[in-house]
Amino acid sequence: MFPSLKRRADLYKRSGQKGKTIFRITGSNQIILDKTVKESLAGRASFYNLNTLSVSEVIHSLPGVSIQDIIFHGGWPELYANGLRSPVKYLNDYIASVIEKDIVMSAGIQKGREFLMFVRLLAGRSDTILEFSSLGRELGVNAQTLKDWTSSLERMNYIALVPSYSNNLTKRLTKFAKIFFIETGLACWCQRYLKATYLSAFYAIRMEIKS
Repeated sequence: MFPSLKRRADLYKRSGQKGKTIFRITGSNQIILDKTVKESLAGRASFYNLNTLSVSEVIHSLPGVSIQDIIFHGGWPELYANGLRSPVKYLNDYIASVIEKDIVMSAGIQKGREFLMFVRLLAGRSDTILEFSSLGRELGVNAQTLKDWTSSLERMNYIALVPSYSNNLTKRLTKFAKIFFIETGLACWCQRYLKATYLSAFYAIRMEIKS
């Protein structure tokens, strides 16, 4: 597909037309997009990261929903569009299809079981300083491998690394960064915080709105 898109983009450019987007392409696997789109469409495409729903978007759509429910559900639109869908089942399927398969295969990760355990350990360390040496000892994986896995998760927009604050630029670049999970629902699933008892109020609100 991408060579064809490249040819269409070049023909469009040569025609002298400007200021128009001719294609919009979406995808959830940033690693694959990096390998294909950025190589085939270099200089011909603009890239945007689209996160899941924000707290304000959810509250605007479902007045009365609690912050606790939003934290445990995360921002996946499907969980709010279909109030009868189990968040636990949805996240189990998401982890199995995206994290356990897509990321592991596209990033060339050999130790799938250890990688999933690494993701869960990171979730437990959200908002803390990321130290690869201690994580490596717990998992039996060397620090460089963990850095590569962290880079893959960051490229997939699952986590964000926030550099330590310092007036010295060198220290900001070299000191340990803090790790944050961008999607709270994923972090809760990894820590097994997503329980049915937290969802009853949300479902009641959803069914009341429908009625």
